[in-house]
Amino acid sequence: MTDLKEFVNNIVSGTETDKGYEDIVLFLQSNEWFGIKPTAESSQLLLSDDDCIILGDKLKAFLTHGGTEDILYQFFLAYPKTHGYLLSFAENMKVEDKDLFYLADFLLYRMDKELFDYTDKELAPFIEHATMDLTRSHGMMLTFFMTWLKERTKTNYHMDYVMKKRYTLDTTNGAYDADEYLELMYYLFNEDYIEENRMYEKAADSMNYTDTWLFLSVHFICALRMTDLERIYHPDLIYSPEETIDKIRDNTFSDNDARITLLSITERLCLLPFTPNKTKRTSGVAPIKFHIPSSCEAHFGKLFALAEAHRHLNGKADTPIIRKISTYREISRYMGEEIGSLFRESDFKPRSANKSYLQSVYFLSDDILGEEKDGPKMKGYILAALARSHKGAYGEFASTTFEYLKDAKLSGLTPEFVAFEMLERGVCSFITSMLLKMMKGDDYNNLSVQAQTKAHLSLKLSPFEADSIVDAVNRSNQLALKVVKEALESDEDMMTILHRLVSGDGFSKTSECLCLKTALRKECTDNRHSCVGCHYEISTRSTMYLLIGELNRMKKLYETVDNPVEKTKYKKLIQQLILPKMNEILYALKTDYGEEVYRDFEQMIRENT
Repeated sequence: MTDLKEFVNNIVSGTETDKGYEDIVLFLQSNEWFGIKPTAESSQLLLSDDDCIILGDKLKAFLTHGGTEDILYQFFLAYPKTHGYLLSFAENMKVEDKDLFYLADFLLYRMDKELFDYTDKELAPFIEHATMDLTRSHGMMLTFFMTWLKERTKTNYHMDYVMKKRYTLDTTNGAYDADEYLELMYYLFNEDYIEENRMYEKAADSMNYTDTWLFLSVHFICALRMTDLERIYHPDLIYSPEETIDKIRDNTFSDNDARITLLSITERLCLLPFTPNKTKRTSGVAPIKFHIPSSCEAHFGKLFALAEAHRHLNGKADTPIIRKISTYREISRYMGEEIGSLFRESDFKPRSANKSYLQSVYFLSDDILGEEKDGPKMKGYILAALARSHKGAYGEFASTTFEYLKDAKLSGLTPEFVAFEMLERGVCSFITSMLLKMMKGDDYNNLSVQAQTKAHLSLKLSPFEADSIVDAVNRSNQLALKVVKEALESDEDMMTILHRLVSGDGFSKTSECLCLKTALRKECTDNRHSCVGCHYEISTRSTMYLLIGELNRMKKLYETVDNPVEKTKYKKLIQQLILPKMNEILYALKTDYGEEVYRDFEQMIRENT
């Protein structure tokens, strides 16, 4: 038996090719592995000797041949008449080479005779395959070609065909079709699309455009009801309303400005949380969740800044920062027909969008990964993060997103992907940093004294107080190493544990933190009410807001209490618990998120302590 990864690596290293591993995964998945079923053993996928011969020939041919010209030549040899019609269609309709490649590749793989010789009965399974094998845009191109062909020559089929919905996200309870959900997400988040269509400029010129964009966008990062969205806090503008709008229009409103604007909202949501309006009369209900993925922070910061500025200039400063705009007529009028056309048949339904958010990645993972009960699950906002950073057209985004999820079946969770998940969730922790470095094969080095004392400038500490923090951080570091050792000694795969941590299974008693113990599927035996300071607690960026509030509270108690024992207690809590934890988060912010994000939080600490 041969390890699949090693087998593929050997073929790639011995072949001159410009194709990468993503291309290979797509090739194998698209061809249903040529009937081969690798054997899973431990963390490996193994191939038999016969499988290696079959797969080796296919992979070598795939890696050494490529491009539209080559696939069209192969198509010409197999089906010369359909080939001629396809070229005429591509020329008349101005089909791009990359789209022509996918179309010819599908036809070559699925056809067994000239296309016009197929009957309607024979085309039924053919269209079923197209529905699953092709992206929505390529599938629509195929059915258009079939109709075009029928109008230009005699065909044995007489019906016109349309693409069926590829994935339906449980239509019995009203969630959106996955293709429609992804398409809207692409329009709202993709940087290239936003720039090409000058969307920030349009939003700067129109309050209606801004409000529509913001209202639709929040449904991709949370599943809140409208009654709760209307209660989201207003941001603090760092410039005047007029200057804010001008800077965003002129593209001089920096990402740093946007993050600071957003921080003014998320900080309040942490320090002054509120429970869902629907359950306000029920006790013991958790506060609302409004986590914005890190890669989308600047985007949402600009939208919230524009929404607030427009409200001030239009005399509506007291109205909710998020306004419901959901009808086809409103959306198409305010944002244009390309986006509005998605709702021509039915207005935008927040309830359906919420269900799609909650189900989308879970459903796709189940469908693609074979409904493995213990398989990796992902949070809905991961799709928004992918859409934000994707380069290229929507068709490519949809295709790569589905293949991205499919790839999990071949390679499983990787340190790179889990690191991406953690950054999007805002994780800031020594423990996760150690574990990820170990998973990648790197040695973990103790933090330098300079790295450990990132906070003393922000908090204006004396040298003695800074030294006390260094000692506390060193103790925290050693405790983290013990927790890491316990995690590594567990029977479970570490990538799976870290993935659970950020995908909903690492919940804690304190909403601003995560818990490694619950991610290990162990029961919490600690009776404390707050998780901050627990050895298993994993901090996030939201934890900093909680710590700032606690630091101010402890300072006030220290200054007002007369009992020397009480004074000593509060001082120790500040020096040995709160400040070291703030140090840990600041260190992670600078190393994992960059200097600009670190400066944003440093400024927030200065302003609030």
